[in-house]
Amino acid sequence: MIKQIKKDIIPNKLITSSRCHQIKITDDDYIIKEFEVHTNDKTNQIEMIKILNGIHPNCDPVTNVFCIPECLKRDVFNDQTLNKIVNMLMIFNFESAYRRPWYVFDIIKNERR
Repeated sequence: MIKQIKKDIIPNKLITSSRCHQIKITDDDYIIKEFEVHTNDKTNQIEMIKILNGIHPNCDPVTNVFCIPECLKRDVFNDQTLNKIVNMLMIFNFESAYRRPWYVFDIIKNERR
């Protein structure tokens, strides 16, 4: 079964060199506006996430399939797992990315006082 989700998701974190940084997207193409969650017809377990509108560095550039951990594929799709998916889409993980578009965001630096 395919569940189509229309929701603006603005990535706000970057993982690189084993560190997490706050970011601000500067290229609207990297705002996710729509995606599909493919589930098993019998068990409702998540099988695949495909981005329909938007670009994400952890998404296969040919198929637009988002890379998800195996443990999420065992989860049943519900409001809680949808929240997990949204949180995953809000993170650019450059440690396992198909591409590293450094030019589409600014890193927000914490000011020390």
